[in-house]
Amino acid sequence: MEVTDTFKNAIADVFYDKTISIFNETELKDAHGHTRITIDTESPDGSFLGNAQFRKLGLLKEEYGLKVDADIAITCAIDVEVSKNNVLGYLDSYYRVVECITFDSHKLIIGEEWVLP
Repeated sequence: MEVTDTFKNAIADVFYDKTISIFNETELKDAHGHTRITIDTESPDGSFLGNAQFRKLGLLKEEYGLKVDADIAITCAIDVEVSKNNVLGYLDSYYRVVECITFDSHKLIIGEEWVLP
């Protein structure tokens, strides 16, 4: 069964009500050659609307056979350009994308908490 664009838009209008920011990492080297990874928290590289979930992540991991830690699960439109290792910001926290699964009606993003070094 093909999911129509009308149905996808109806789902998005109802459920995708959280703004999630996308950040790019910057690699900084000090005078001694040590590398530190950081992100520019003042100006995200973009954002998208999605639905964020923090509960029942163990069931999600079991259902999809994921072997990663999960602190957040985000569903969004399939045209959102997010991929593994992107850093996302939501509710004053940061999450590294550890899994990104595209379905015919939505994209499922699994993230683990990422702390600024």
